Amino acid sequence: MNALTAALCKKQAIGFAMYLASMCAHNQALTANNEIDLSNNGTVLSQKIYAPMDECYHLSVVFRFDTLADMKTEGSLAGVSYDQHPACKDRSQYIALTEAERAKLGAEIKLKVEAKASKGNHNAKMEFISWCPNGGGDKAIWRANQGKEGLCLKKGHYILTITNLQPFLVPKSNNIFLYLTGNGSQWTSSK
Repeated sequence: MNALTAALCKKQAIGFAMYLASMCAHNQALTANNEIDLSNNGTVLSQKIYAPMDECYHLSVVFRFDTLADMKTEGSLAGVSYDQHPACKDRSQYIALTEAERAKLGAEIKLKVEAKASKGNHNAKMEFISWCPNGGGDKAIWRANQGKEGLCLKKGHYILTITNLQPFLVPKSNNIFLYLTGNGSQWTSSK
């Protein structure tokens, strides 16, 4: 899939027709089942990836729970306000919150993301920071990078290393997954 195809796939009418014809391939550089442990400091993932096209990729952290009851009781780590709190849009408002108010929004996640090209000199890095949840669904809550920067990669093979800069206690019924997805792709679940 090239940049033109990806752009057409995003169009309402032609994109739907292209999707039905299987022309709109997803472009997740990091594929399913990338479970990580955010209770550890340091490297939480080191993996070979393939970027199928030149694009800026976005990292998502997805918290999955065994049951809805677990999500309601232990979901505070992931947050429960779903991006509705004004502090989720403005970092200065978030910093001004009390510790109890911040706890309702979930743990702050800080990751360093680096991609080193297996051939050539194109390396990329970004800082992932998330202080609020961005959505939820079937026993899951997901978080996006509120730092707004993506990981811009050229088509090719890379070694992706993700380092946790701020560890926190993770309940046993909670699984945490990573997705690295291009703009031309829809979010997809690993389970």
